[in-house]
Amino acid sequence: MEFTTHLAGSSYDHYKAFANVCRSIELQNLYDDMLAHIRILFQDNAGFWYSNQPFSPEEQHALEQASWVAKSKQNQGFAVWNQNEGISYASELYGLNGDVQPLGTMVVSIDQSFLWKILASHPGRQPTHLAGLLQ
Repeated sequence: MEFTTHLAGSSYDHYKAFANVCRSIELQNLYDDMLAHIRILFQDNAGFWYSNQPFSPEEQHALEQASWVAKSKQNQGFAVWNQNEGISYASELYGLNGDVQPLGTMVVSIDQSFLWKILASHPGRQPTHLAGLLQ
C-alpha cells in the first residue's frame, strides 16, 4: 500500500492517500463495483482507522477487541482469517525497507455471497463443489 510509505503529515493527508489506493484497486479489478462488496480497513500505529466504506465507532471498537485481529498483531505479517459475517483477514503491514516495526494493521472483509458468485461463475465449478471452501 503506497500510502503507508508517506505516514508523515496530517490524518487528512493519510485519508487522501488511502482513498487513492482504494481507487487504484477499483480501477484494476475485473468485477463491476467490486469494492462495494469488499471492505478494506487500515489502522495506523497512532490508532487512526481508514476505510473504503462507512465504518461506525461500534464496528471500530468490535474490531479493536476481536481476538483474531489481536492475534494478527502478534503474527509478524502473517494473516489471520475469520469467518463470522463474511470472510475476513487481518495482517500487520510492514514497509518495503525491511522495517522492524509494522506500519499498522490491515483488515479485509468480503461479502460471502459475492465471493460465492465469483467462484461459481468459473467453468467447471458448481456451487456444490465450492460449499466446502466456504464452511
